[in-house]
Amino acid sequence: MRRRNRKYGDMLVEIKQLNVLHFPMALYRPSTLILNDKLRLLGTFKNTEDGSLENRGTQSVSDLTNTINQLKQLIEEQNREILELKRRLNEYCEELTCTKKLYREQLEANGNLIEQWNSRYCNQDKRVQAVIDIVQLERNLYEDIKSLLEREEEEDDDKEEQEEERNEDKNDR
Repeated sequence: MRRRNRKYGDMLVEIKQLNVLHFPMALYRPSTLILNDKLRLLGTFKNTEDGSLENRGTQSVSDLTNTINQLKQLIEEQNREILELKRRLNEYCEELTCTKKLYREQLEANGNLIEQWNSRYCNQDKRVQAVIDIVQLERNLYEDIKSLLEREEEEDDDKEEQEEERNEDKNDR
């Protein structure tokens, strides 16, 4: 904020002198500061009864025309920026909606998992089934270990036989 105040300090002082309620964006955007400055310059003219402008200041009509053209350009720039901001806002709203939907789905799935977890041992049948499942897993593990040990023994026996055959072949020579 201090950096902005140094850069636009003179304009901010002028804005404070204006009625800021009429130009609320003046505090946030440099292009609005320029717009407010131009509007203040336009305020030096007043309409007469015949519809022409009477100069209350020292500005000429050509200067006013230039000022009006500059104001039109600023308004067009701001309209383009507003459209871009609206587009971005709509994208963020869509993303937020999708995120909320995913959150609700995940919350529901988590609720179901919590309910399943909490009800896993709610009656004797489920407890007995859990014990049976554990015993089956242990039995499978036991069988796997037993088969591994048997294979190792067979491989060791095969290696011993092969060594004996090699030794016999060497002796026969």
